Amino acid sequence: MTEQQLFELLNTITPADAAAMCAAEARQASLAKPPHSLGRLEDISVRLAGIFGTERPTLGRTGVLVFAADNGVCAEGVSCAPQSVTREQAVNMTRGLTGMSTLARFFGDEVIVTDVGILTDTHCPAVRERKIRHGTENFAQKPAMLRSEAVQSISVGIETVREAKAAGLTAVGIGEMGIGNTTTSSAVLCALTGASVADVTGRGGGLTDEGYQKKLAVIEAALALHRPDANAGAVSAAGDAPWRGQRLPADVPDHESGLRCALRDGDVRRGVHPRRISGRNPQNGRLYGGEAMTYLLIGGSKSGKSHLAQQLCRSLGGPLVYWATMEPVDGEDRARIENHLRDREGWGFETLEAARDLPAAFDRLPADATVLFDSATALLANEMFRPDGTMDKDAGARSAQELLALARSCRHLVCVCDDLWRDGQDYDPWTEEYRRQLAGICRKLAAEFDAVAEVICGLPQFYKHGKDVI
Repeated sequence: MTEQQLFELLNTITPADAAAMCAAEARQASLAKPPHSLGRLEDISVRLAGIFGTERPTLGRTGVLVFAADNGVCAEGVSCAPQSVTREQAVNMTRGLTGMSTLARFFGDEVIVTDVGILTDTHCPAVRERKIRHGTENFAQKPAMLRSEAVQSISVGIETVREAKAAGLTAVGIGEMGIGNTTTSSAVLCALTGASVADVTGRGGGLTDEGYQKKLAVIEAALALHRPDANAGAVSAAGDAPWRGQRLPADVPDHESGLRCALRDGDVRRGVHPRRISGRNPQNGRLYGGEAMTYLLIGGSKSGKSHLAQQLCRSLGGPLVYWATMEPVDGEDRARIENHLRDREGWGFETLEAARDLPAAFDRLPADATVLFDSATALLANEMFRPDGTMDKDAGARSAQELLALARSCRHLVCVCDDLWRDGQDYDPWTEEYRRQLAGICRKLAAEFDAVAEVICGLPQFYKHGKDVI
């Protein structure tokens, strides 16, 4: 596979099916059980619906794909285990003698181990031989590998995933094996994200204090030597990324495999993230911005809720997107829009305008975006009051489902909503129905979101979590 062919293939990757995810979310809400009582299982079922493109997906055979290679940087003394362990463990995985393979055998999962760069030959028929080189170079001294070798590594991953799917696997776990891998992974993460070495580097297999300091120093020196950009990579790490384009659910739970899910927009194409079942590592929360978070901020007119939402988004980090929903109908609306534009000036927000049918605009979001959605109030008005003068009485439920789907399609979501319930006045039936449906949206989001706050005079009063965030 050439580099051009690789990019052509990446461009064919499509987003997860937003309509199927909305339908699955609605089905979960209709079941006779407390809302979200199944926790993460419900989230996983909705993601699977988006991957398979159907409201009620089913899983058949599953497996674990492991890519093994040695890291030349071990020559710097950054690991407490010898490199021979890479070969030994790769073979042991095929025999059910490791923790992963023992669990896989218990659950009936297949284990497929591929040698993409082990230092020595395995001489084990159960290990797929796709060796690109006998270990990488020591990146503390020279480039770990050629760019063409990185592309070849990815092509091995693509081949492996395609074969797994053709063999009937419906979901896979992704991992890699290689002594010294956490040193390599930390260096790649720093190159891709600009994070400090100390923030993303742990002790690996159990380094002493002295060994850990050496590991940090080696990575710092290597980054200064190479000044790498976002094209940095590693053989085993590159091999385990290409599950993305096959509509095959993948679990990438560890630090090394998880780095593929922390890549910036230049590397992760839109639609990749919703195909990942997991991939968070609590040890690296400072890099990843902690858990993906959802916030609901409710406040009256001029309460400062939008400005506070901007501050919150900036603190969360990532590509910042202001999702604008207001359709101006008079001078007051236009003045409000101009005021918000002035307030956001210089904050680094990209503006995305989509007043209704949110899923249709998901593919316009950058990868791992932090979205300020302004506002649920305007969204409901746009959805509920039709141009022909009629009312859509299902608009509230649909708007809530679309907002929940948006939350699954970005890294962080901060949703703003106006408080329209405290003036004590009676309104015409249409306005009362609008307020009733808006309250229903807020109740739904409050039940599902991580944090809920009322904003008064620019200050948040949290009623659910998040008290130490702002």
